[in-house]
Order: sequence, then C-alpha cells, then structure tokens
Amino acid sequence: MKIKETINELSDIVKKISKLGDNEDDILNEINSLMIPKKSHQLKELSDKYLRKNSDEPVGYLRRVIIEKVISKEIVTKEFIEERKNKYKIKPKTFSSWNLKRLLMPLLITSETISYIKNSFEKIQSYITQEVRSFSDLKYKTYIFDKGRNFFYPGIWFSCYNKSYPSPKNCKQLFFEIVQNGEIKYGFSEKPDDSGIRTEVKLDDFDVNKMIDIFKENIDKILNDINGKDKDIDKKINQNDEVNDKGHDYIQKQKSNLCNYPLNQILYGPPGTGKTYHSKRLALEIISGKNIEKLENRLDQYKKFLEQEQIQFITFHQSYGYEEFVEGIKPILVDNNEELSKDLVYKIKAGIFKQMCEKASREESKQFVLIIDEINRGNISKIFGELITLIEEDKRINAAEEIFTCLPYSNENFGVPGNLYIIGTMNTADRSIALMDNALRRRFKFVEMMAKPQLLRDVVVRKDDVEIKIEQLMKKINERIEFLYDRDHTIGHSFFWDLKKEDLVDPYQDLCNIFSNKLIPLLQEYFYDDWEKIQMVLGDHLKQFENFGKADKSKWNEEHLDKKYRFVPSFTNLEGNKTMEMQVLGFDHEDIDDTKVCYKLNNLEDISALVFTKIYDEETYDKIKDEINNREKDKMKSESTDNDQSQ
Repeated sequence: MKIKETINELSDIVKKISKLGDNEDDILNEINSLMIPKKSHQLKELSDKYLRKNSDEPVGYLRRVIIEKVISKEIVTKEFIEERKNKYKIKPKTFSSWNLKRLLMPLLITSETISYIKNSFEKIQSYITQEVRSFSDLKYKTYIFDKGRNFFYPGIWFSCYNKSYPSPKNCKQLFFEIVQNGEIKYGFSEKPDDSGIRTEVKLDDFDVNKMIDIFKENIDKILNDINGKDKDIDKKINQNDEVNDKGHDYIQKQKSNLCNYPLNQILYGPPGTGKTYHSKRLALEIISGKNIEKLENRLDQYKKFLEQEQIQFITFHQSYGYEEFVEGIKPILVDNNEELSKDLVYKIKAGIFKQMCEKASREESKQFVLIIDEINRGNISKIFGELITLIEEDKRINAAEEIFTCLPYSNENFGVPGNLYIIGTMNTADRSIALMDNALRRRFKFVEMMAKPQLLRDVVVRKDDVEIKIEQLMKKINERIEFLYDRDHTIGHSFFWDLKKEDLVDPYQDLCNIFSNKLIPLLQEYFYDDWEKIQMVLGDHLKQFENFGKADKSKWNEEHLDKKYRFVPSFTNLEGNKTMEMQVLGFDHEDIDDTKVCYKLNNLEDISALVFTKIYDEETYDKIKDEINNREKDKMKSESTDNDQSQ
C-alpha cells in the first residue's frame, strides 16, 4: 500500500533527525560542516532566512551570529555559544530552556525536508478523505519538528478539528503523529484535558485500517464540536423542544451574527458618525467573545487588550508606506564601546502588521484585532504590497487556499493567520466609496455608518425662553447638505454628543462653541468660497427670511436684517451706492460690480438664541420678523418724539 510506504519514509526521516538531536557534539559537527562546498545551498538558505532578518529577539539574534561565524569559516563551539548567551540575554532566564538541541536543530532541517513532509501529509490526508465521511470538512494543522515558539521537537504530526476554532489547542481533534523513535500515535483527543482514544504502536505493527476505523467512529464528535462562542445559543436550541424550521433558521442566523465576524471590514460614513468608537467596541466583542452590552469595565478591558498587544490602533496617511506597515530597512544607532561613540547601522525592522501576524501565529488560541483609522487616506497598493492577497479569508494560514509569500527584505516565508481581524474606518467626506481601490473593495466587507439624530432626541439646550431641539436641528442641517452637496458629507451625531452630559455648566455656550469651532469650519471646507450655500444650510439666506413663516412675504434687503439673527450675515451696496467702493479703492472702477455681496462670520456671543431654532422651525422667522418690525416701530416712534421735542 502506497500510504504505508509514505509513512515508512516519514518514519525514517524522523528517526534520523531525532537521533542527530540526541548528541550535542553531533549537532555542532553538522553546524560546522555547513561550510563545506557541497552544503553551500543549505548555508545560503540559512543566510537568506536569518541574516536578512536582523531579529532583535535574543534567540533569533544568536542564531544569526552563529550563521555569520560559519560563513566566515570559523568553528562554532559550545564555549562560544555560552559566551554569546550571557552577552545577549536581556533577562536572567532568557536562554534557560534553550539547550543546543532546541537552539541549533532548526538550522539543520532543510526546506526540502519540510516540503517533502508536507506533501506526504497531504497524501495521507487525501487517503483518509476517501475513506472517512466529511473528513474534508475539517481544518488541518501540521507540525514539523516544532511545538511553537520555534522550539525543536523530535516528531511530526497533524491534527484535524472543527473549522469554528482558530487552532486545535482547546478543542476535540483527530490526530496522527510519528515520534522520535519512529513509532506511530493516532486517535481522538478531547482537549484541553487530553482524554479520549490514544493508540501508540511500533511502525511494523501500524495498521492504517484501524486508524481509519477510529476516525470514522469519532468524526461526528469533531463535526459537532462548535466553538465556545456558540454554546449559549446551542443551549437555547436544546432547551426548546418546539423549535420549528423558521425558528431554527432564525437562531442559526443569530449564531452566525455573533460568531462569524468578517476578518476584514471597513466602517464607512460621514464625519462624526462614531466609526472609530464603534471599531473599538467591535474589537472588544471579537476578543472577549461577548456582546458589548454584557461587558463590564469596557474601558479597562480595552486598555488591558492594548497592553497585551491583542489590539493595535494605527492611522493611515499619505506618507505611510510598506516599510512602516510590513517591514523595511531602518537606521539604528548602536554603541561603539571602543570609541565611546555610536555607529549608524541599518537593520530590517518589522512593521506593525508583521508584528501582529507573528504574535497571532504564536498565540493561536487568542484573537487579535488591528484597527486602521482613516484607511482610505493611505495608498493601499503602496502600504499592503503583495500582502493584499494574503488577507483574504480563504488565503489565510490553514484556510482552504492558504498562501505564503516571500517578503522582499527579510526573504522570510510569510502568511497571515486566521485569528487576526482587520477593522478599518473610512471618512466618506475625504473620499467616496466609489473611488476606493478595487483591490480593497473586493477583500473587505463595507459597513455603512450614517448619522443617527434620534440618539439626540432628548437633548434640548435652553437660553432664556428659547428651547433648541438638537435632534431636529441636526436633521434639517443634514437635509440641506445632502440636497446641496451629497449624503457622504452630512454631519454625525458625535458633533453634538457632549451636550448629553448632565454636568455641563453652560450648555448654550457649548452649543455656540460647536458651531463656531467645528460645524461652520467644516461647512467652509465643503462649500469652499460659496458663502451663499453656507447661508442656505444655516437658514441665513435672505430668501429664507422672505419665504418662511406666515408673516408678510414682502422683500427684505440685507441691511434690513439685524446681524444677531444670522450666523453668516451679508451686506451689499444697494442701488448703485458707491460709498464702500470709494472707501476701499478710492475711486469708482467700471469693471467692479457696484452691488457686490460681502459675507462675514458672526460672533456667536452676540447672536440671538433664535438663530438656532430658525434652522428647523419656520415659525421662528415670524418671531424674528416681529422683533425687527417692533424695534423699527419703536425707533420711528422715538425719532418722531425727538423731532416734536426739537420743534
């Protein structure tokens, strides 16, 4: 049987490598033999892997120094390694568990050997798939002389487990292993207590059919072993004996909503709609596995995950590139002990994305979230480079179509783990979603986040006898912005969110500050040099004063309106009056419009509170007109009285 022959060959490889690892002198001899010409290809492979990496991690750095010594044809000794351990350790126990076997054996396992073992495992898995129903529905994890953290382990194995888990660490699994003496282990394991069915036989006694039988008997246990995030929902299903098909579909949909967060998603919308805030809430839900509403001490939880580097937060900008995100060559100053000065050296430095991928690969049982704020402001092809393909869900490590790529600087084989989530935020006022890089649009789920004025329904700001309803004010402003510009440039509820606080000293002054420091400058940016449209948004336009309200519809002129009723008052030279032109220029220029309209921003400390309510309440215009007319009547009456007295 070809499968038995494949297993025999794998057993020989394991015994040979394990035997070499049993003797430290033999390991050193093999390391030193790498300098001979016939092993030059192996030495080059190590050189590409370790010398270009320039790892700051002590073990990686020590391996690099050892390879450099072999390349220079110097003998590597135990004394040299111990001396370097003492020099490079950053903590008392840095190298405590790193004997020569663990340190050096990974240098002696060639890529050809690893590739051959992977191909052989695929043959074995393919054979099992033909014999065991639904075996192809499981996820596979392969270990080749490694148990994590780059420790050498004298054995190879693969495990098969439910796809709902990021790794086989804490779940039920079927496994096949060849240990250091060439013996075979296989069976069904109940993690984390490691109970189950475990069979260990010598190579000559191994019967592949018996292994197939055990796999057949336990395959349903694996298929039904759902991730812990789903257990509460499954409990509800089991408790309800009368769940009909419709109800079952609904529960399954809820399960999907809670557990299957997209690996890549972008929250997009106008400014102030809570995209960054919501991205942090999503990160907490993904890592904790709980609904955000059920989480206590959310801020403390978020800070804890930041400190543990399970959450990282970055912002893209026009200058951000591949070197900061993935890896690049960076200048570093190092001490020169002989000259008591510093030397400038260049090292390959891992970027934030690569660092998170490496950490997520090491800690497979945990979830990691990278939040990219303002993702649309960066040059996506320049930042992601060749990794834009690797972030796809089916191209991740251990996925159905996993892909690895060779990084350009370090020459490392690199893949993106399935437990790293990417959440981007995008301000549509900066760039419409229609203009987004197609490569990004195809690989991310886009979640629209629009303004929610209803969240401000209970917010009312009072000034004297005027009540300003913030929900209605915001809705009307957005209606006008969408009509005059587009919906991507509306304003979000977070602009007014601070007004919800109960401890505000002067809410009206805070509202004035929001308009003068945030809202009006934003409108100036939207409607650059078009002050008439800004007036329309804020209800300041002369035609709005003429047409809104039930009072007299007669025409008003700019000077007729008191500036305290407008955010952006305007004034003009009426009826060809050249006073302003003469005052500014000193003469009447025939090419300059004598009736030019001028605009200026009002000092909000001097305005009436009615200026806010008129934005959404047409009847306010009647109140303003009444106040102006009454004031003019009083003025005329006063002037008439003065004239009578003077006569």
